[in-house]
Amino acid sequence: MTKKEIKKIQLKAIIQAVKENFDIVQDFEDTEGHGYFDFSLDLLGKEMQFQMMRSDFEFMSYDVKGDDFYEEGLILEGALNSLRDVTLAKLEQEGIVA
Repeated sequence: MTKKEIKKIQLKAIIQAVKENFDIVQDFEDTEGHGYFDFSLDLLGKEMQFQMMRSDFEFMSYDVKGDDFYEEGLILEGALNSLRDVTLAKLEQEGIVA
């Protein structure tokens, strides 16, 4: 398997894991080709926006310091990155590693 094929498998697995564990409001989109996916989750009726980098699958919250849901955004960001780590570890156990 090529590195590109492995990255594609990893990407699909991470997106699927997020969809299975969180309430997605806006699905993953990379409409501008900037190397990241925009998506949003529902948190108690509030739409929380995130980005996932295509290169290393790092998650980042849109909320900035001072916003009402900044702390919640950081907590969700950490949860998403932990879910990514678990998903990649499972794939590695199956021999799928870049």
